[in-house]
Amino acid sequence: MNLTFKEKSLLIQSVILVLLFGAYFIKVLPLNAQTISSEIVTQMIFMVIALVVLMIIGHILAVIGELPEASDERDKLIALKASQVSSAILASGVVIAIMYSLKMEGNFWSVHILLIALVLSEVTNKVLQLFFYRRGL
Repeated sequence: MNLTFKEKSLLIQSVILVLLFGAYFIKVLPLNAQTISSEIVTQMIFMVIALVVLMIIGHILAVIGELPEASDERDKLIALKASQVSSAILASGVVIAIMYSLKMEGNFWSVHILLIALVLSEVTNKVLQLFFYRRGL
């Protein structure tokens, strides 16, 4: 499978997001907490740091042997099409979190619904862009 730098970048970002946040959600969501504890905040901070470090390492490995291509109108169109779908997912998650927070006590689930929506939105954006590049849009 011959991938361009942009396709490699999208694949790296998708895989890292799914693995890191998947592990985070598997560890944290079974908790029956009402508020965000300092331990969860620490885990969130660790996730962000790990995300940045792994993205940097992944992109360094992707650029070895192949320089990034210049962006053109096709790249902008692909990003726009993918962002239309991902923004709808994010907006839905925000509405669900708001409705949930109006009914329930505490902030644990509201924060995590927002985080899930954000991660789903970003993964969807990256996967759709990769799909559009592979499809030849």
